[in-house]
Amino acid sequence: MTRVFVIGDEITVTGLKLAGMKDSHVATPETVGSVLDKVSESEIIVITHSLYQTARKRIDKMKDKIVIETPDAKGGGEDVVNKIIRDVIGFEIVKG
Repeated sequence: MTRVFVIGDEITVTGLKLAGMKDSHVATPETVGSVLDKVSESEIIVITHSLYQTARKRIDKMKDKIVIETPDAKGGGEDVVNKIIRDVIGFEIVKG
């Protein structure tokens, strides 16, 4: 079974825990490194945009993981989400 490891701010992690994501961890730019130390068994890492930007060099070295950047409360990461939606449904959704 594939394990998903979520790293994000308190609001994002709380919402994902309520949605059933059990392996979710709150991190700050200062603590994201120590949280990343815990991902050894997980195959997929979902991380919020701000934390991804902070830990980008370290995450790029994780060649055996799938990393998904997601928007956080401050925004960012929307391009990644738009690409995933476009690839899945075949067209882009644009706000009117």
